[in-house]
Amino acid sequence: MAKNSRKIGFIFLTVALFLSTSRSVYGADEMNEVEIEQKTLTENVETSEDSLEIENASVIEERDNKESAEEIKSSAEEGDDKNDTLNNAKTSVEKKQNPAKKNQVHKTSPAKKNTVHNKNQKSVETEEIQEEQITEETQDNTEPVFHELDIEFAENATEQALTKKFLEQYSAESSKKYLTAIMKNSIPYRAYIQKALKENEMPLCLQYLPVIESGYRITALSKSGAHGIWQFMMNSISPYGMRVNMWMDERIDPWTSTDAALKKLKENYDALGSWELALAAYNCGLGAMRKAVKNGGTNDFWELCQKGFIRPETKNYIPKFIAVATVLSNKEIYGFDFEEPDPETDRSIHFETISVNRNIDLKVLSEKSGIALEDLRYYNPCLTYGITPPSMSYNLRLPEGTKAQVEELLKTSIPLIKYHLYTVKSGDSLYALARHYGIAEAEIQRVNNLHGTTIKIGQRLMIPAVKDVSEFSRKQSSEKIDFSGSYVVTDNDTLWSLALKFNVPLEVLASENNMEITDVLRIGSTIKVPIIKQ
Repeated sequence: MAKNSRKIGFIFLTVALFLSTSRSVYGADEMNEVEIEQKTLTENVETSEDSLEIENASVIEERDNKESAEEIKSSAEEGDDKNDTLNNAKTSVEKKQNPAKKNQVHKTSPAKKNTVHNKNQKSVETEEIQEEQITEETQDNTEPVFHELDIEFAENATEQALTKKFLEQYSAESSKKYLTAIMKNSIPYRAYIQKALKENEMPLCLQYLPVIESGYRITALSKSGAHGIWQFMMNSISPYGMRVNMWMDERIDPWTSTDAALKKLKENYDALGSWELALAAYNCGLGAMRKAVKNGGTNDFWELCQKGFIRPETKNYIPKFIAVATVLSNKEIYGFDFEEPDPETDRSIHFETISVNRNIDLKVLSEKSGIALEDLRYYNPCLTYGITPPSMSYNLRLPEGTKAQVEELLKTSIPLIKYHLYTVKSGDSLYALARHYGIAEAEIQRVNNLHGTTIKIGQRLMIPAVKDVSEFSRKQSSEKIDFSGSYVVTDNDTLWSLALKFNVPLEVLASENNMEITDVLRIGSTIKVPIIKQ
C-alpha cells in the first residue's frame, strides 16, 4: 500500500511540473493540447484508483471471510449452538462488507482485478462449504420430535396417576424386550390395520390397541373365550358378520376381525361421544358403559373412575393404552427399535380374493397351482383344517397376481380336496366314524347324500380328509357283545344311563339301535341291549 501511494504521488508531481513548464514555453493553442493530455492522464489515474479500490476491497473481504470462517470453526469446537454461530458470522461478514469502508482503500493497477476476484470467489465457496457442514452436523444432532397421540382425550388424561404409572412401567428398560417382541408379532398385519384406520378416518394410534388386547397374536385365546388379535367373544360377533363353525373361526382372521373391530369402536364413539368411553366400552361392553354414564351422571371417564362406576380392569385399560401408544409412537425417544411396515410392498395390503363355496384344500391348491402353501396359509389363517367350507361363501385370499390362474383351475374337474374312502363294516356307526375322522356327522351325510344315520355293511363312504389319520377300526372287545336282549324304556332313561347300566360303549348302543347318541328315548319303547351274564 505504501509503495503504491509513493508511485501515485510521483505521477501527480510529474504532471504539475509538466503543466508549469508548458504554460511558460508554449502558446495558447499548444496549451489546449497540453490540457487535453492532462485530462487523459487524470482519467487514467482515476481508473487506476477505481481498480485499486476494487482490489483492496476484495482483499479486505477475503481477509474478513477468513476471520468469519475461523470464528465459526472456533464456535463449533467449543460446542456452541452452530446455527446461532453461523448467523452471527454471516452478520459479521455483511457488516464488514459495508461499502462505506471501500472509500478508505488506496489505489492499485486494474491488472490485478481478476486475480483478486478469483481469490474472493474461492473464499465465498469455502464459507458455503463450511456452512453446509455445520448445517449437516446440526441436523444429525437434532433431538427427536415428541409425537402427541392423534386422538382426542381429556386434557388431564396424561396427568392421571394411573397413566403416569403405566408410562413409567412401559418406558422402563425391563419392558423394552417385551414390547419389541409384540411389535415383531405385528409386522405381518399392521400395514393393513394402518390402512383401514386411514380409510375410516380414525386415530392412527389405535393400531397399538392389540398390544394390550392380545400381544398381536392372531391365535390368542383368553380365559373367558375371547379369540384373535382383537379378542372377540362368541356373543359379540354376529353384528359384524363374523362366522364360527367347524370349518373356520373368523375371529382369528386379521382382515375380517380388524374391519369388525374398527366398526365396533366407531359405533362406541358415535354412541358415547368420547374416545375414553369408546375404548372402555370395547373392554367392558357398550351396555355396561351406558349404564355407568347414566348412574354416574357424567360422560367424563376419569370422573366416573373416581366415583367408582368403572370396574378395575376397565379403569386400568385406558391409562394402559395411553402409555403403550405414547411409548410406541415415540420409539426413538424411548429407545425402542422395531420395524415399520412399508405400504408399498407389504403383502397384508397387496392381495386378491376369489369367492368360493366348495371344499378346497390349501395343500391341494398349492400343488395344482404352484402357489406357495405358506402364502395360502398366511392369507387364510381362520380355516380350521386348511380347507374352505362347503355350501357357504368364503372369500379365499390369494397372493397378488395369482387370481386368474386359480379361476382357471376352478373351471376344471380336478378335485381340490382329498377324501378318506371307507367301507362300512359290521358294528360301524356314523357317530364313531365322524369322531375318528374329526368331522361332523352332518358333513359325512352331505358328502354321501345320506338322509339319516343308517349305514349298511359294505357301503363305501367318502369322508373329507380334514386331518391325517389311519383308517377307522372299531375297537373289539375280547368277547363279542351279544345284543339279543331287550329293554323297555322307563321314565328318566337315557342312552347314556343305559350304556352305563349295561356296561357298553354309548356309540355302540346307539349304533345297534340305529340311533344318534343325542336322541331322546320314548317311554315304553323297546331297545336292544346286551344280555347281562349272571
